[in-house]
Amino acid sequence: MTRSSIRRACASTLAIVAFVAPAINGQALELPAPRGPYALGTTILHWVDAARAETSRGHERERRELMVQLWYPAAPSTLSFVPYVPEFTAIAAHAKELNAHGLALLGGGINRLRDVRAHARLDAPVLATGSPWPVVLFSPGNSVPRSIYTVLVEDLASRGFVVAAIDHPYTVAIVVLPGGRVAMQDPDEPGASFEARVAVRAADLRFALDEITRANAADGGAFAGRLDLSHVGAFGHSLGGVAAVQIAASDRRFTAVANLDGGTGEIADNIERNRVTPLLLVTKSTAAESAPTDQTLKTWGLSRTQYEALMAEERRQREATYGAMTSVAYRITVAGAQHMNFSDAPYLERDNRGIDAVRALRITSDYLAAFFERFLYERPSVLLDGPSSAHPETHWERVPR
Repeated sequence: MTRSSIRRACASTLAIVAFVAPAINGQALELPAPRGPYALGTTILHWVDAARAETSRGHERERRELMVQLWYPAAPSTLSFVPYVPEFTAIAAHAKELNAHGLALLGGGINRLRDVRAHARLDAPVLATGSPWPVVLFSPGNSVPRSIYTVLVEDLASRGFVVAAIDHPYTVAIVVLPGGRVAMQDPDEPGASFEARVAVRAADLRFALDEITRANAADGGAFAGRLDLSHVGAFGHSLGGVAAVQIAASDRRFTAVANLDGGTGEIADNIERNRVTPLLLVTKSTAAESAPTDQTLKTWGLSRTQYEALMAEERRQREATYGAMTSVAYRITVAGAQHMNFSDAPYLERDNRGIDAVRALRITSDYLAAFFERFLYERPSVLLDGPSSAHPETHWERVPR
């Protein structure tokens, strides 16, 4: 067994993410403001894929449904700012069950989110001046609702993108559907394999882009003619990041893809899924791997010579993978970051262990913006050209070097 196979095994058994919510000491929550030049609007849409059956156990007779929240540059408006959790009342009704599943932020801690507002005005008209806006689709981590990424999504939209954040029923802890229906993830259900879950998420991204394309072509629709569908990106966190990489390989409408700490965190593993689309990989830092001890090798059934031969073969395969790619890949490693630092959860929980929560979000936002601006707006970006003195917490890599 090689080190990469161990990493792959760990990545293929992603568990439901548990939010651990410490006391907030009565402090009011206010989201970090987006830093782009545009005011924001948002709207929430319900889409049904008539061509696909739901695959979650007990729901096979249903069609696949998605809840999608679009965030976009908006015209001046006096409409109300959208709640951080637009479906707060329906979700709070299930707080005890969510808490029992280990999702304290949406369970016992949900009341702190009741009055939090985002910086986007609900159903404000899209800004109609200038060129159409590039589109970026977002898929959250396993079990994590789309709302828990609002800081990242708002910041990207404020820089001139239409961002579609997707709630995936049954791989998100709770999704509120029209008519008072609720789709809840069952953590005790024997789940589909990791690859099967990736495939469902990837198909959701494809379908969402189909619906966005229809919205752009609709006569008199709110987004008619305002979306630049020749420049489309995707990004995701954890399971969602892997799904984004995978769909961009097979659907050439996606021209850039970013993965936030999904899978093994290795560039080579991402390139094996997608050799053709420019990639940004942003990961937490990990401890340096050391050579296994003789005792460890014995448990693997390997001699030291066999292990070294496997490592040499792994290096050869990795270089072959790099040589077969037709695009460019970047990896930004953020020192001190943990897996959930690529979401709002540590900020909401006032958890600054390892790295300040706002700082982690700012670093991630800056690299996402730089990446999508380069490949969707075709603008230069010094952040992607080498190590950044403005971001000393990061380690920069590029393939090809």
